[in-house]
Amino acid sequence: MKIRNLTIFTVAVTLLSVAARTATLLYATAEGTGFFIGRLAALGIALSVAVFLLTAICFSFAFAVKEKAVVPFTPSFVENMACVILGITLIAYSLGFNAHSYIFPWQHILEAASGILGGLWFILYGLNFKLPTVTAVLPCLHFIMRLVVVFTSLSTAALVAEHVFSLAYHVSVMVFMLNFGRIVANVPTKNTNKVFFPISCAAVIFTGTSVLSRLIMLFADKTQLIHGEAALDITGIVLLVFMLLTAADICKEKETKTEEEVNDDLQC
Repeated sequence: MKIRNLTIFTVAVTLLSVAARTATLLYATAEGTGFFIGRLAALGIALSVAVFLLTAICFSFAFAVKEKAVVPFTPSFVENMACVILGITLIAYSLGFNAHSYIFPWQHILEAASGILGGLWFILYGLNFKLPTVTAVLPCLHFIMRLVVVFTSLSTAALVAEHVFSLAYHVSVMVFMLNFGRIVANVPTKNTNKVFFPISCAAVIFTGTSVLSRLIMLFADKTQLIHGEAALDITGIVLLVFMLLTAADICKEKETKTEEEVNDDLQC
């Protein structure tokens, strides 16, 4: 399978997953509790399981992609601009435009501090500043902190479907950022280049499912059906675009190198 076909398939699965999650919120979720309505519980469970099955299928197909992540990675102009925009978004989020509630004050402090540092890293990286290798871990640390905040917040409440999708969204983004940091820092593990695209696919699907379904509820004036994060998650929307561009950019570099190698062979 070529990366272009995988990208189309991933976008299609994301749209199907968003549709399934939106239908679950509109027709099978109780406004007051966030649990499935009794007579429609089977439908809600089936649609939710379908999202995870589709994600698992896409994740598995991604291993068959011929192109692998290129290390070291040289970002394109578009990728640099995406990094700058994501960095600005993370800083704005950390300064108060956020969607989380906090159980303990230290959570807010650490999430905000890591978000500002991670945002600055993305901005400087996007502007082609040479940064110490160790700083590539900053974005991952921020999303680890965001996951901690989400998990502790939900652990004090009833676990509903929206919470499950929120956790899947934050876990997948955290793993994506971990591998992205390894690639840009040129310190990959043995299998980083093999697992980067499958991880990217899963992160895009889970992020889109969680973020876009809540956005649709906002436009439909049905925010009372949301029982997790805020309806408008600007960081999530920017992340969705950023992850797609990043995966495509790394793959494009791989394809270019392959063509150059073929030309060299012909000349020889």
